[in-house]
Amino acid sequence: MSKANLSLEIFRMGLTGKFTLVHLWPHGFDLSVEWFTGFEDQQIGIGISPGEENISLPYLYINPYPFNQKIKDEKLPLGEWHDKSWKGIKVEWNEISSKNEKEIASVISRLFKITCKNFTK
Repeated sequence: MSKANLSLEIFRMGLTGKFTLVHLWPHGFDLSVEWFTGFEDQQIGIGISPGEENISLPYLYINPYPFNQKIKDEKLPLGEWHDKSWKGIKVEWNEISSKNEKEIASVISRLFKITCKNFTK
């Protein structure tokens, strides 16, 4: 969990605007940062989950709210668009876990920039 936490902290340090500290969600034990566009209820949750009932392996997620289906037309450098129990980008943790924290933060940043397009589509 410390690698996940540090990766999110490094990513968070590059954010501008309104965002939360990295926090632990007690219901799923995932670590996340919430970023707010400043318009209406628009936000993006960026987190790392240890897995859940329907997804057994750990994963990185980036989910914009409200979700615009057109964002799924954007090509992803890794991971996939997920639209089952929640909507956004899902990257299996084992795809990035061999990278160091700065490299993981860089991956998160690239995916975050793609996800920001959700609000302009």
